Amino acid sequence: MSDNTNINDTYFPGAQTVSPHAPTVGPDRKRTKEIFSLIGFYALIIVGAANLYAVGITGALAALSPGLMSNTLVIFICGMLPIYIIGLPLGYCAIRKIPAVTLPKKSMGAGVFLACLPIAMFMMFAGNLIGNVLSSYLTSAFDVEVSSAAAQLLENSSNPLLNLIFAVLLGPFMEELMFRKLLIDRIRIFGERRAVIVSAVLFGFFHGNLSQFFYAISVGLLLGYVYLRTGRLSYSFGIHAFVNFIGGVIAPLVIQNIDADAIAALETDALLSGALPEGFLLYAGYTILMGLFFLGGLALLIIFARRVHFYRTPMELPKGGRFSAVWFNPGMICFIIAELALMTVTLLQTAM
Repeated sequence: MSDNTNINDTYFPGAQTVSPHAPTVGPDRKRTKEIFSLIGFYALIIVGAANLYAVGITGALAALSPGLMSNTLVIFICGMLPIYIIGLPLGYCAIRKIPAVTLPKKSMGAGVFLACLPIAMFMMFAGNLIGNVLSSYLTSAFDVEVSSAAAQLLENSSNPLLNLIFAVLLGPFMEELMFRKLLIDRIRIFGERRAVIVSAVLFGFFHGNLSQFFYAISVGLLLGYVYLRTGRLSYSFGIHAFVNFIGGVIAPLVIQNIDADAIAALETDALLSGALPEGFLLYAGYTILMGLFFLGGLALLIIFARRVHFYRTPMELPKGGRFSAVWFNPGMICFIIAELALMTVTLLQTAM
């Protein structure tokens, strides 16, 4: 298969694959655990180093000038840049010795790419629904408010340009580099399905809060599969940026330009009489758009799900030890425990 094979003609063919029925060479279990342990430490270092650095610099700035921490640009810089300029370089040191196999570049085609946009939105809605159900239970059972600091920052930010730069351009590009390129290139050899799942789960934990955990995983599954089959970050980045544009730019603009309380209290008689509250038409248009994304994404997902296929790889993990090899190792255990602790601390802080 040539590198310029169009993905529309081959239903997302496998890149550098072997036949689904071909024999595989069983990997050394100890070495496999070591590799996935390094992957776990990679994620832990990115999050840990970034958080420690961010807390330190935030505390220093707050002590020097408390007013600085009310500046949206300063908050974005303190919250995001340490991940990219401190966490990522340090994390890369943990995995740089793991061989990376660059995937051949494949063309996705405009039609398939555009179809992935509503699919991504549907998967975000589905994951968000799970998160909301669990959040509602925690709120009622333990009197805590489950929320995302990043989402609150975007909603409260009155500067769409900053949201565009950090949430739509810089954030998605760096996250695709960290969780698709650097991970999948290194672990795909142990199984395509596992590479996509590991990438998505670490991506979910990376967000550090229950509010974003489930939809980050669901969208991450799509992003990982797109990168797996195309070898191009540009496609997964484009989908990721689109989702963040809707949630990080459009949604805050809608929220800031409507009277949410008046809309929530709107009665049928007032609606029929035309006495509409401020921003009602904007809210209605946004709601209709989201509904179209939901239904269209669901329909397209059903259609394209039949085309999804994971090919067997030369070092495919054998049945019976896949889960333990991937997740029961020092690096992964430390990362998951650290992220669960971070989520718990966040929940407890909201309850205080």
